[in-house]
Amino acid sequence: MLLLKLFLPFLLAVAITACGGGGGGSDPVSSEPPASSGDPGSALLLQGGFSAVDTPSNNQSLTSCLATTAVAGNSTLTGRVYYQRVPLNAFGLDYSAVAQLPMRGLVVEAVDASGGDCSERVLATTLSNGNGEYGLNVPENQAVCVQVRAQLYRDGANGGASWNIQITDNTNGNAPYYLLDATVATPADQPERDLLAAAGVEPGSSNYTQPRAAASFAILDTLCEAINTMISVDSDIELPVLAVRWSELNNTAEIENGNSIEQGDIGGSFYRQQLFTRGAEIISSTHEIFLLGDEDSNTDEYDPHVITHEFGHYLTASFARFDAIGGEHAIGDHLDLRLAFEEGWADAVSGITLDNAAAALVDDPAIYRNSFGENQSRASRFPLQARGRSVAGWYSEASVASIIYNLFDSSNDSVDDISLGFAPIFNVLRSSAYQSSDSVVSLYTFVNRLKQQRPEDIAIDALVADQDTETVIDDFGSDEDVSNNDIFGGQDVAAVYTELALNTSVEVCSNNQYGNVNKLSVSQFLILDADINKNYRFEIRPVTGVDGGGRAVAFVYKRGELLTSQQAVADGSALVFSTALQGRHIVTLAHTDYLAGEDDLVGRRCFSVLVE
Repeated sequence: MLLLKLFLPFLLAVAITACGGGGGGSDPVSSEPPASSGDPGSALLLQGGFSAVDTPSNNQSLTSCLATTAVAGNSTLTGRVYYQRVPLNAFGLDYSAVAQLPMRGLVVEAVDASGGDCSERVLATTLSNGNGEYGLNVPENQAVCVQVRAQLYRDGANGGASWNIQITDNTNGNAPYYLLDATVATPADQPERDLLAAAGVEPGSSNYTQPRAAASFAILDTLCEAINTMISVDSDIELPVLAVRWSELNNTAEIENGNSIEQGDIGGSFYRQQLFTRGAEIISSTHEIFLLGDEDSNTDEYDPHVITHEFGHYLTASFARFDAIGGEHAIGDHLDLRLAFEEGWADAVSGITLDNAAAALVDDPAIYRNSFGENQSRASRFPLQARGRSVAGWYSEASVASIIYNLFDSSNDSVDDISLGFAPIFNVLRSSAYQSSDSVVSLYTFVNRLKQQRPEDIAIDALVADQDTETVIDDFGSDEDVSNNDIFGGQDVAAVYTELALNTSVEVCSNNQYGNVNKLSVSQFLILDADINKNYRFEIRPVTGVDGGGRAVAFVYKRGELLTSQQAVADGSALVFSTALQGRHIVTLAHTDYLAGEDDLVGRRCFSVLVE
């Protein structure tokens, strides 16, 4: 008898602070600084998750979740573990073509059943190989049950890469998912035991009629491909613990008005990093991906691109620099350049990590797909190579995705005359030069740092030009010419950055012509060179007239670190503050209501900025 079960272990005391996370219509990391959550012994607890893993018997030999290393010869209990996958095609999920695939790289355990029932006492632990095969060494006459954790795991303490990715239920205290064979038997009586996680689809059905036991294992199988991509870049990479929160209850209701993540109201699939800080020091952090599971609305367990898109955000937060701000967005929006880069990067990562996946997992890695609707019978899709879009430029998620994916892929045509693979791309993001850039992270930062590391300037410039962006000469887009973009004629977009000269007023305007919060021109970017280490006084005043009356909110950054944020007390009032600075800084300035999404009336609010 096979059961899908949830264990709810003891609470783990982990102090945290919340920052948003995002992808594909989600909420990326906030520009707000991590606020201290108090002492690590406070009541803030990260609940649920798997207990610690006993070292798997084949931990060292399985250097990848794809490895097909043979089962150990001394195994007394062997078998294969499978799950049923509902394939995603151009029209949605295809319930007529359910496939049976191996569970790769998962923790398999024999648990004591000497009392006639399955207990929680683990007797032996191993990992399934790339064929789903496992082998456990248990005494011949020991009565056991067999269970598979919804957990990809490898301990790299003795060499090689390490990872720990686990699927838990956010609507049940983050309880972890297991697949349990509750048959009580000894290896002597039953030496071979196969386990199958069923999709919950009966023959001839176009929807789920049984428990969806396969869902969590389908998510992990997709992430196995992502892990393998990272190993190809760095065979000793240490991936931080990642908790994937999935539930059949996870829906698109926004996290507001009494709704909560604990009820499944997640708004959309997204990534979140939570930090615990003491002063400026980060004591600990967590990484979480939340995925939709609401049947007949939007489910993501069989959407490989959605899952690996969120994995792309996890990579940014773990190894690079996350400057993007949150809020809703769509593929055709004119975005804040920080968000355009982060979302385009995650889109590209989705195709890159699936590039070598079998057709049973994804039939075309270069086409981003997301199933939704009644019976999951619809799919949104767009090509990652994306050329000729109506919205193209440094503010376009699709443009960034196209540039990065074409830098990676081996299929070259038209203006695409370069195939770098993933390593040079990922190495730019985790380089000290990129992470310590004075700019906010954007397409310019990435391309400029890539060109400094690679000799293929002409080929890189061609991809950038094909997306209506000027040749990149620095991290700031200094040579950008908006006359070549679809934003030509728009206000407050002529310069990517505005120079702030000391003791000289400059006027900039926050404009919601493309939308609020995270759209292009809501936030204006100013460069301030503070050559002397001292307190600098900022005076930001709304202008008079039709474009006046705004309420300024300003953020001051140094190399991606937020030093201070300040907000005027009321519409029309001046914002005056002082802060100690030295070196090059970026100041972002916006009208509070536009940035908060509280004013849908299209307009502009202008401010004079003086620093002395």
